[in-house]
Amino acid sequence: MEESIAVRQDVDVSEKSSTHSAVQKLKKLVRKNRLFVGTVVVPTLISIIYYGFIASDIYISESQFLVRSSKQSAPTGLGMILGPTFSNALNDNHSVNAYILSRDALKNLDSELAVRDIYSRDSIDFISRFGLMRWKQNFEGLYEYYHRHVSIYLDNVSAISTLKVSAYKPEDAQKINEVLLLDAEKHVNKLNERARLDAIRFAKQDLDIAQKSAQDASEALTEYRNKKGIIFDPAYFEQLVAEKAITLEQLKNRHAAYISASDEARRQFLYLERLAEPHLPDYPLEPRRIRTILATFILGLIIWGVLSMLAAGVREHHD
Repeated sequence: MEESIAVRQDVDVSEKSSTHSAVQKLKKLVRKNRLFVGTVVVPTLISIIYYGFIASDIYISESQFLVRSSKQSAPTGLGMILGPTFSNALNDNHSVNAYILSRDALKNLDSELAVRDIYSRDSIDFISRFGLMRWKQNFEGLYEYYHRHVSIYLDNVSAISTLKVSAYKPEDAQKINEVLLLDAEKHVNKLNERARLDAIRFAKQDLDIAQKSAQDASEALTEYRNKKGIIFDPAYFEQLVAEKAITLEQLKNRHAAYISASDEARRQFLYLERLAEPHLPDYPLEPRRIRTILATFILGLIIWGVLSMLAAGVREHHD
């Protein structure tokens, strides 16, 4: 009995000794390779833990649209690239794209969908969630966060815009994309109304000026005719008649221009044509977990290699 106890104690001592020895070797190895551990091992482990077990799935909803004039044919071929119509189409798309990424669009989106709450759900991992640790929970913080989850790309060849929205639920991504498109359509309608009113206003201003000139010329001629006790001057009378005729012709032209501008403003307008509706994603495209972990590992190796060479150069210089 005593012998078995002694044997067991010897085994325990041996195990403790081997464990202690292994720990000491590990500590020695870490101290010796401290740079490698700090630049490669630790970042890679953090990346594995976060992207392997913590990071939330990200779903991306995509849509495509084109902004063009009602009198504009679909752009094709080389003429599409060089023609003024295609240039206008690009400008119109740039205008709408800038609006989608603007603060006004975000305000409307937050009012319609409470997007702040959508991106603040507890189901989203703490790093990806809006308002990380209650930091930047104001509107400017939301605007920065919005730009990380909403992107738009304009193809300069086809003038087609591609809108991408990322969210942590597939239905959220699709819903945000749809609301942004609806708001962009409202924005285009506002541009149409503003352009129509501007065109009519300018034409009306010219018409008013022509009416005033015609009225002044007519009144001058009438006044000259009605004056008594003055020497009649045929030359001056003919000048007044000619001025009245000119102003009446200008009035006729301005009136025709006003009618034409009104008709043109009603006929020519911009519209947003949807080429691909916002789709409901059925698979998370991000984060690219394995790729990100490998990238972290490779980047760590590169940093470790560079720092190792620098350290070796410093040691060689001191020696």
